[in-house]
Amino acid sequence: MMKVAMIGFGTVGSNFVKVLHVKRKMLKDRYGLECEIVAVSDINRGSVYDPKGLDIPELLRLVKEANKIDGYKGGKKGMDSLMTIRETNADVIVEVAWTNLETGEPGFTHIKEALRAKKHVITSNKGPLALAYPELKKLADENGVQIRFECTVMSGTPTILLGMEGLAGHKINGFRGILNGTNNYMRARDPLASVSGTMNALTFETDGLGPVTIIGKGAGGIETGHGILTDLLAIHRSM
Repeated sequence: MMKVAMIGFGTVGSNFVKVLHVKRKMLKDRYGLECEIVAVSDINRGSVYDPKGLDIPELLRLVKEANKIDGYKGGKKGMDSLMTIRETNADVIVEVAWTNLETGEPGFTHIKEALRAKKHVITSNKGPLALAYPELKKLADENGVQIRFECTVMSGTPTILLGMEGLAGHKINGFRGILNGTNNYMRARDPLASVSGTMNALTFETDGLGPVTIIGKGAGGIETGHGILTDLLAIHRSM
């Protein structure tokens, strides 16, 4: 049984939990993944911890009706983010709190503390990775855990998974793409010219296949929730 703690329970966090609940049976039947959300800590919505697992529909109901989880019956309340990371029985920390792009905080500290506690990390936060990925990757390796961040690029579209695992064995000579919904004007014969609206795309230039392009939605709560699920399954496979 994989146990997960959520640091942040806004749009991304709550949508991931919703996806996990809706797909619970499929994940068990197809991948052998059984997973419980054991803790949630959000600076605005409150916190709750139950080592046996939390009631996901009840959490989502409380957020929808009161925008708080303090009314959850049972469990331990009042734990801040660092206590949740250090003192719960979670195997995986899903770090989806807000971030300061100049300092990477508080996500940077959240991720470091989780890795030091020998817990896997999945994050949607761009700041800590942009500022200190080599340091975080080294810390993960030293503690025998993983840091995964699929949804930091193109939301739930598996761009990083494609580059790091799907194209294993290829030399990637470069990449280019449309990574937001406003800069998608391309000339006129370019493979990326058909990308429109809020769709994103990325082309990898490889030595074996030439250009390889992936196109998909680059934003959205449900989409990002699926990106976190992709990382969770990757960790599950490695365990």
